[in-house]
Amino acid sequence: MFFGLFGNNEKSKTQTKLALPGTEIYYHPHLVNDLLSDHVELLKMFGKIDAAHKKGNVKQTIQTLNDFTESLRSHLIIENTKLYIYLRHSLRKMPSEAKVAQGFQHEMRSIGKALNEFVTEFSSDSSWSEKKRKAFGEQLSAIGDILIQRIETEEESLYPLYNEPNHLMLRTRRK
Repeated sequence: MFFGLFGNNEKSKTQTKLALPGTEIYYHPHLVNDLLSDHVELLKMFGKIDAAHKKGNVKQTIQTLNDFTESLRSHLIIENTKLYIYLRHSLRKMPSEAKVAQGFQHEMRSIGKALNEFVTEFSSDSSWSEKKRKAFGEQLSAIGDILIQRIETEEESLYPLYNEPNHLMLRTRRK
């Protein structure tokens, strides 16, 4: 029970990382699960935006919209720096799969730009007219549909492409 606590346990001090051959680009074994957890949290946050809007609480709507936007941006940074870069290199010899990953990344840039415009429009002023409140609700609904579809397609088609490097071409590195 206590053997690992007092001994020189080198295995626990080092962590093997898997790099793509000829690169410093590493496979992160928990990445997909972390991204899936993000999806759950993003959907919950989106529901809070919708609930605040339906209550007519503009201040809370703006705050939850800003919180959602910050979380989504963090999620997208992780996807861009860990997922898409890894996929770009790991799928070099699989052009159809590489094209799928590239298409997801390109599409997400467009979605991100549209979301940024939406957030800018509605978070800059907390005094909403009935017309602005109605426009927000309509746009929020459309964004929700896009968000759900995007999450479903990422989970079904993109995340399964993220795999450990081929063990025959594997280069390990101790940290």
